[in-house]
Amino acid sequence: MVFNCSSRGLLLGGVLSVVIGIFLKQNPLLVGIKVGRDDWPSDDIFRVYTDHPVLDAILTRHRDEIGDDMEGYRHHCLRVLSFAVAFLDGDNGGTTEGDGRVPSEREIAVAAVAVAYHDIALWTDGALDYLEPSSAAMKREQAEL
Repeated sequence: MVFNCSSRGLLLGGVLSVVIGIFLKQNPLLVGIKVGRDDWPSDDIFRVYTDHPVLDAILTRHRDEIGDDMEGYRHHCLRVLSFAVAFLDGDNGGTTEGDGRVPSEREIAVAAVAVAYHDIALWTDGALDYLEPSSAAMKREQAEL
């Protein structure tokens, strides 16, 4: 069988659609879907951050370096922060019981700092090996504050 560009694209699109559908069905919290089952976690017990002042202040300082990727990186950071805070109480998304403790504002702010810097060296250093430079940037800049 010979595939031309359009038939390969259709095949790839079909496979991708099935994979995404399965992924979303198995991970409803990733997209904020209320699952409608009492035994599964839902968006009413999962806070989705749409902003955070500490995270936004850090990212704003790097707006010029991040450039056109600012909106995408900010949204990525907000998703990571949402999940990090969900795990701070010891809950892991409903498969075991958490300790029910509500994370303090300080703990959430510390998480926001870590999240803001976790990939920042992709832009500040232009390096694909970004973990160590990202950590160094966080330590350096937080020491200056």
